[in-house]
Amino acid sequence: MTNQNAEDLKNQILNKPEGVFKYLDPAEIDAWMKTRKDEHSNKKGFNNRPWGEDELLIRRQVIIDYIAQGLSRRRLIEQLMDRWEISYRTAYTYYNDAIKFLAKDNEKFREYNRDKMTERLEYIMTEAIDRGCYKEAVMAAAELDKILGLQIDNKKVEITDIRTEFKFGE
Repeated sequence: MTNQNAEDLKNQILNKPEGVFKYLDPAEIDAWMKTRKDEHSNKKGFNNRPWGEDELLIRRQVIIDYIAQGLSRRRLIEQLMDRWEISYRTAYTYYNDAIKFLAKDNEKFREYNRDKMTERLEYIMTEAIDRGCYKEAVMAAAELDKILGLQIDNKKVEITDIRTEFKFGE
């Protein structure tokens, strides 16, 4: 891919209408990343144009695909270094950014599921009480306590070493 084609690709990515998705094949992504890297290396310092959301999404998607393939962190970073001709530190930074992105989405997903399950259990409790099924209501309340973190740990204590000493005489 020539520099002109890479420049055209970069302009397509940055100037696309909001909400429009364009599938990029791996060669296009690599050419774009190398162009982006050249922008950084041709200027002094790192105060040039920051990464846009679309650009970050493309970069993170490549890393997430590698994670989905089961690559270890070390192997993934080596792949990024070879593929995009970047330093270890840069590849590691990109990797950490993608991991934080996944964790953030995972937390939102967990919160959403927690809210939905809370609503369901509250509905089950209300219906059970209305029907006079108090055992089911108590079970739903116990599950709700687990979700909300209100359950008290009832730890069982096991006594394993019991010695009984008998002394005769003194």
